[in-house]
Amino acid sequence: MRESFQTGKSIPWVHVHVMPSFVYFDHSIHVNRGISCVECHGNVNRMDVVTQKKPMSMGFCLDCHRDPASHVREKADIFNLDSKTIAQTQGIEAARKFVHDWKIKPPQSCSGCHR
Repeated sequence: MRESFQTGKSIPWVHVHVMPSFVYFDHSIHVNRGISCVECHGNVNRMDVVTQKKPMSMGFCLDCHRDPASHVREKADIFNLDSKTIAQTQGIEAARKFVHDWKIKPPQSCSGCHR
């Protein structure tokens, strides 16, 4: 990082979370609906070396799609990696209201994630 800062050269990208080619994933959809990076990637801000901490399995994704209220954050907190979910700070009913008001309806059908 020091070399990159001093020289202006980009830091090489290293894939840590690699999804199979048959999985369609769009970060923007998740971020725009209140899902923080931490939900899938863990607290990368506290990792000396970024490693995969969550399984990234179909079951892992479906658990969140079935219960998005447990995972959403206020829009202002999405990139605050130390923030808590709405359910943790205001309770599950407030989180469910957020999901309702923002019309968050994650797909649970195969075609939602497999293209």
